[in-house]
Amino acid sequence: MMDKQDRRFLLGGYGVLAVLFLFSLLQNYLRYGIHETYNVWRSVVYLLICYVLFLPLWWGFHFCLRRVAGQRYRWGVLAGLVLGVAGSFYVLSGIGLFLAGFYEEVLSLDYLRSYSGRYLLFHLLAMAGSVWFAFRRKPEKEESPAPPAITATLGRREVQILADQVRWMEADDHYLRIHTDTETYLKRITLEKMCEVLEPDFIRIHRKYLVQRAAIVGKERKQRDEYIILHDGRRLRVGRSYQPLSW
Repeated sequence: MMDKQDRRFLLGGYGVLAVLFLFSLLQNYLRYGIHETYNVWRSVVYLLICYVLFLPLWWGFHFCLRRVAGQRYRWGVLAGLVLGVAGSFYVLSGIGLFLAGFYEEVLSLDYLRSYSGRYLLFHLLAMAGSVWFAFRRKPEKEESPAPPAITATLGRREVQILADQVRWMEADDHYLRIHTDTETYLKRITLEKMCEVLEPDFIRIHRKYLVQRAAIVGKERKQRDEYIILHDGRRLRVGRSYQPLSW
């Protein structure tokens, strides 16, 4: 999967590719433009095959490096990849240039001499850039999703509460009493539905109670009853069907 680092690197590569393409086109025009047989559009097609056809092979090489980078024999595998990409491009581009009428043979020696010059150098530089990028890249930090907001009422006011502000909830008929460190809010919803929304950060400990995992600091047992202890010292009884409780 492509992340931001990959996109920036590949977009930079596309920019370099465009510059090389225009430079090569200008060079060909200055070198061969004086000849009556020179056709600029044939030159464009030739350079498109020699440059743009490399893109899918480069993409594949770039993304294969993620798996190669951590392997024990990565340099041997890497050398095989480089040879495979260069060889595959030579064959594919040779077929393309043959079909376009540039050469009389599929794998012409004239094209091999041409490819062994600047085109092969460009491809090796592009692959070297991918190797440098893959071995030096830092893992991208995953952004933590924002805690869900709960719409509830406080008196006659409707307010938004972040889930991580809630310590525990108590079912009261068709309503929930939502307890934070400072206030108690009311919301018309069942405990089952709220549990589905807030899992796994909240845990059901009783048919009436839903508790934030981070608010639990311990548990204790008195005879047959088990209790959880919240950070403010409050004790809530664990239902028999939820015992033994782990969080």
